[in-house]
Amino acid sequence: VWYANLNADGSLGNWQETTSLPYSVYEHQCFTANGFVYCAGGNANQVSYANLNADGRLGNWQETTSLPYAVGAHQCFTFNGFFYCIGGSSKKDVLMYFEPIINLPTHPNENNWYITNNCSFYLNDKIKTPHGFYYNIDNKQNTEVTATNSEYTTIRSINLTSGKAVEQGVHYLHFSLADNQYMPSNSHHFKFKTYADPIDVTSPTHSNQSEWF
Repeated sequence: VWYANLNADGSLGNWQETTSLPYSVYEHQCFTANGFVYCAGGNANQVSYANLNADGRLGNWQETTSLPYAVGAHQCFTFNGFFYCIGGSSKKDVLMYFEPIINLPTHPNENNWYITNNCSFYLNDKIKTPHGFYYNIDNKQNTEVTATNSEYTTIRSINLTSGKAVEQGVHYLHFSLADNQYMPSNSHHFKFKTYADPIDVTSPTHSNQSEWF
């Protein structure tokens, strides 16, 4: 936390450091009321406050009643003795992203069948995963990702080639970014089709591929 004098001509004095917040935070809201400065939300749901001292420094930060969930880019204000927190984004919001979140190099087209019993996928480079993500594979189109039915990882590229072969059929990869509590947020679903066994092709006119006909 930094502060500077407000000079009479509108300029600022030198910046000085004062009492740091007890945790890292971004996309939060800060405001003052009744001699205190408040910091609410961001990538967490905490609400903290500290005394505003006459010399500009802050007292020790203390936590008060948390927001019901993590929220960022919101607006906070006080009025008539009440504290309001409005809007913003949270894990309850719909994620809008116009490029693929997941790429499946073994199954690049969800409408095509692929001869393989493996499945590889990796996250788009623009997707940030500070808290990792959850995934699972089944035959249901809209399985919601939970902490109990999915696997958690921080590895951006997954290759299911050993120990967990993909059976023949239509499958769905279910994926969810972890929130700041390391729990699944919104679920996303990706279809892929696979033949587990190679297709046996025979030719009655060319019965031996080693011979000329």
